[in-house]
Amino acid sequence: MRIFLTVVICCGVLLAAWHGTVLAQPAVVIISVNVANLHPYTAETQFMSLVGYYRTLVHKQTGVWLTYEAADRLVNQLGGH
Repeated sequence: MRIFLTVVICCGVLLAAWHGTVLAQPAVVIISVNVANLHPYTAETQFMSLVGYYRTLVHKQTGVWLTYEAADRLVNQLGGH
């Protein structure tokens, strides 16, 4: 009986830990910025590439860093490059 209770308690603790990490995931927020009119490596993009500038804007507004690949895909969809 003691082993059964130990297994049940361990499973409960693991489930609670997993559930907490699932709920802690940030929501996906896409910041729509008109990058079609911007030129890379200029003062208007703070001397960054369009992808780097977009990643920085998203991070400043959400606190989440996009991967380079995701930011590149979004910049292409928004008309940059």
